[in-house]
Amino acid sequence: MRCGDQRGADRRVGSQSGRPPLAQTERLKAALARYRRTGEDAERAETAAAYAGLLKYFETPARGAWRDKLKADGSWIEEPAPGSSMYHITCALAELMDAVEIDGRGS
Repeated sequence: MRCGDQRGADRRVGSQSGRPPLAQTERLKAALARYRRTGEDAERAETAAAYAGLLKYFETPARGAWRDKLKADGSWIEEPAPGSSMYHITCALAELMDAVEIDGRGS
């Protein structure tokens, strides 16, 4: 199982409904926690990779919008994104900004 995959009623693992940004926000927060704890360059690199993964959800035709569900084939489910996703995105980005401020390096 990958982060964001779901188990269907038939107990098979799949991503039929798409992978929401929640998986990427949790990945980012976990990477930040590990980096803050260890200070290791590998954890810093994972934090950057998690942030890049989250940014994919903002690659939309409408500035300021985000996509909500990424399918396994890399395409998007075309539907309005729920506002609840922005809560998770905002929390993850707030933690990232705190880490950058504490780290002092900014990049």
